Amino acid sequence: MCGINGIVSLSGAPIDASETKAITAAMARRGPDGEGFVDLGSVQLGHRRLAIVDLTDFSSQPLRSHDGRFVIAFNGEIYNYQALREELLARGSRFSSKGDTEVIVEAYRHFGEGCVGRLRGMFAFGIWDTHEQSLFLARDPLGIKPLCIARTREHLRFASSARALLLASDVDAQIDDAALSSYLAWGHVPEPATLFRGITMLPAGSTLTVRAQRVGSPQRFWRVGDLWRSPMPAATPHSFREAALGTVSAHLVGDVKVGVFLSAGIDSSALLGLATEVQGRAQTAITLGFDEFAGTHSDEVPLATRIAAQFGAEHHVSRITLDDVEQLIPEFVEAMDSPSTDGLNSFLVTRAARRLGLKCTLSGMGGDELFGGYPVMHRFATMERVRARVPRAAWRLASAVAAPSAAWRREKVRYVADAMRAPESLYHLLRGVRTPDEVAGRMGQDRFRAAGGLEAILQPVRTVWQGVPEHPWVRVVTAEFALYLRNQLLRDSDWASMWHGVELRVPYVDRTFLEACAANVVAARGAGGKRLLAEAPSPALPTAVARRPKTGFSLPMSSWTVRAIRNGLLQMPSFLALGEPRRDSMALADQVERGELHWSRAWSLTVLDRYVRPRQRWGNA
Repeated sequence: MCGINGIVSLSGAPIDASETKAITAAMARRGPDGEGFVDLGSVQLGHRRLAIVDLTDFSSQPLRSHDGRFVIAFNGEIYNYQALREELLARGSRFSSKGDTEVIVEAYRHFGEGCVGRLRGMFAFGIWDTHEQSLFLARDPLGIKPLCIARTREHLRFASSARALLLASDVDAQIDDAALSSYLAWGHVPEPATLFRGITMLPAGSTLTVRAQRVGSPQRFWRVGDLWRSPMPAATPHSFREAALGTVSAHLVGDVKVGVFLSAGIDSSALLGLATEVQGRAQTAITLGFDEFAGTHSDEVPLATRIAAQFGAEHHVSRITLDDVEQLIPEFVEAMDSPSTDGLNSFLVTRAARRLGLKCTLSGMGGDELFGGYPVMHRFATMERVRARVPRAAWRLASAVAAPSAAWRREKVRYVADAMRAPESLYHLLRGVRTPDEVAGRMGQDRFRAAGGLEAILQPVRTVWQGVPEHPWVRVVTAEFALYLRNQLLRDSDWASMWHGVELRVPYVDRTFLEACAANVVAARGAGGKRLLAEAPSPALPTAVARRPKTGFSLPMSSWTVRAIRNGLLQMPSFLALGEPRRDSMALADQVERGELHWSRAWSLTVLDRYVRPRQRWGNA
């Protein structure tokens, strides 16, 4: 797990090494264990290291192959590297290290671009071939690790951080209005866009080759929709348990201690049980507790403590107060590499992990997306089944007469009749932060239309549904994995954890695991997946956890948002203010406090003020 970057000259002109070194240095928090830089004439590679596998200098990067032909900058972990190493040794490969980075290089030597199909893990890397003078870029199938790209007339740059790339003098740092529109609508910026005109994201499950100073197009080697292409044998408790044990075992590989994030939910509780079983010893578990939730159903500490005791874990509870959050918000938004309505939970729990001396942790992320843990998934499946059967006039009438108590819901109610036109707009109604009219109202109608309007907002959904069966549950699981999980939860967890120098691993977000069980779990439409997961550890999870109503990894965000705005920590950005930014900000706080505005709508606006900064002020991305 690290921070990588590189630059290729597309004109043959010399490259300014100081700029590449500055971008590498800006990612220091992603890799506190070491720094490396290689100048190869027409290409430069930089690397910041967080040492997890093979802690020796033999795995320092950028890493050269034993014959000097290939040079790699790699971010992530390859969980099957030991088995792949044995296969490559049999093919004649030689190794100087005991880590996974050199295995990628040798896999590329033998299998070429097809090497990505052999890798089980999370990865983003660039390999320079000194013989062919070509650069090969790749990003893991599910988009766990980021790979940002900035192409200009004379250069192609790549890095783990979008904000770090803005240190390059010729990268366009202007806000992309289409990306801004999507952010306001969804609460995140869907790939391949970033908030900046000059920077894109290499799509998940894709590769890109630069050869003869020409940049190719991204080539997709895997997508979530591929899960539904072929039938699988029925999932039984035994086969599911074997798949779950397999992915947890794979994600425990490494040369440092691995902790577990523990809430009171099934996903993380099962993860703790499975990890304990795999390793045959007590695990270190970390739980967040909040003063505002003490003594309520939302307080996860008591039940998490019970689960930790069941599996004999060394349990640590990190208590978070309102004062703690107020002090951390400036640092939190400074760490943010892509604007988001989420991420604070990952920021706080990885901070707690690092304070305990941990450099690597497991998270139950992805369980809800696969097993139907979110209410929005069930609502979509139900509404999609009746959408085409009910006349739009009836939906319009229902919208007109509905009068929810919270004013912030009224705009969504008004959107229902239009949203029921198509499945993609229905998904946006249920998962989005703002309706199209609200986005247009904040940006201005002309600016909104120029950015693509409603079509631009819905296009990411249409893209991920291409070739996917028109089954409501298949569609919503695909969208949750390829949009919400990838563009928000995984992306937020990456920058939030890396800010603290912690590697976050997600065993449920694993291609091998999904290919083993996803189709059959999805066929159950959310009815049996969580039960299978609750029964997977030995002993199984207690009824108090298995039947506990969904609460999520909740934080008291309403009160935190109000206080942050009123104390001047967060403020409306001038380019979205409808009047004076400070006055608009206070109005937002008042609305949240009165229950007239959901906290996420105020939060998503005000974090932009701290996120969009002059690039010369950014560092430690």
